[in-house]
Amino acid sequence: MRFLIASPPPGERPDAQFVHETARLLHQRGHEVLLVYFNRPPATAELPWYAEAGVRWAFWRRADGVVRRLPELRRIMAGFRPDLAEFHFSATAPGLAVAWSLHVPRRVAWYHSSLEFARSIYPGSRLSFQMHFTLERLARRTATHHVVLSRSSRDEYVRAYGVPAARVTTHALGVDLTGIASFLTGKPATRTAGAVAEPCLVCLSRLARLKGQYLLVQALPDLLPAFPRLRLIFAGPGDPGVLRQLALRLGVADHCEFRGELPRPEAIRLLHRADVALFPSQAEAFGLVTLESMACGTPLIASALGAAGDIVEDGKTGILVRTAAAAAWGQAIAGLLRDSALRSGIAAGAWQKVREYDLPRRVAAYADWLEVTAQQPATAT
Repeated sequence: MRFLIASPPPGERPDAQFVHETARLLHQRGHEVLLVYFNRPPATAELPWYAEAGVRWAFWRRADGVVRRLPELRRIMAGFRPDLAEFHFSATAPGLAVAWSLHVPRRVAWYHSSLEFARSIYPGSRLSFQMHFTLERLARRTATHHVVLSRSSRDEYVRAYGVPAARVTTHALGVDLTGIASFLTGKPATRTAGAVAEPCLVCLSRLARLKGQYLLVQALPDLLPAFPRLRLIFAGPGDPGVLRQLALRLGVADHCEFRGELPRPEAIRLLHRADVALFPSQAEAFGLVTLESMACGTPLIASALGAAGDIVEDGKTGILVRTAAAAAWGQAIAGLLRDSALRSGIAAGAWQKVREYDLPRRVAAYADWLEVTAQQPATAT
């Protein structure tokens, strides 16, 4: 079979790593695979991966404007003649349009980010976003198969894009447990040592209102009387200005740190050293930090959506907060910091659970699905 996959290059993000490992495995199973890049070609340091994996690649040299982008992509796709074409991120709408025009029999659209969050970071006006979304919706309806990352994103996807639920499949991402382990040394002593005297809380996420970091800052005034030496560390891309102003207004600025976007090894080590990992997102398709926290053995408190809603068993492999109320987050944090048995139990349970999401296992499951899908009769559109 011939598989064409349009994705970011391998070094940019963990979900791109998932895509590339899938491509490698498909090639090992005897299939032809072409990776098409739409934002940049592979860097020189990334090129050895292709020789080792046996996977071909092409760079879609996009010009300004959607219409000008399509001929080059059409040329690439027509030359390869895929049995199945799969599209990620901003390649999805134009890629589906070209695949539909070429009668590619199986067209797979991935859904990585919640619609609400995508709207919040869209660079244009509300009207321009609505026009963009209308075109995206029409393009996605030409897909024969759709992949979402969690049950909550599946519900949103079916409702927002108006596609048949029978065509939507849920596939969770995986986390590279071996890679994470290579960044770490030892376990923090505070994991099992009674109530934490100097708590270190870490929130590893893009800084944006829908990611919910403001809930954590708002929870601090009630937490500090019991934990006066508490530190709350934010790490991730984005402007911290709004959160800084909120912390100053509430008198908790001395307890908040903003580290910015960190190299992945440094971010993982920070997560590992934390007493508690926090993921208060209010709009999430998956949220890989859920798995990363579990892999680090760091007790996690998360909103009950995205991956956390599917993976975390409340009180056993993490703590789920089901409301956007700062008081609820403060209570969950205080309860976990005071209870060493609960922290150690969650860390142990999370480590057992996260093995189900080891990257090779998840990649194999997805490659199995692609092979079955590529052999099925094409779905009429």
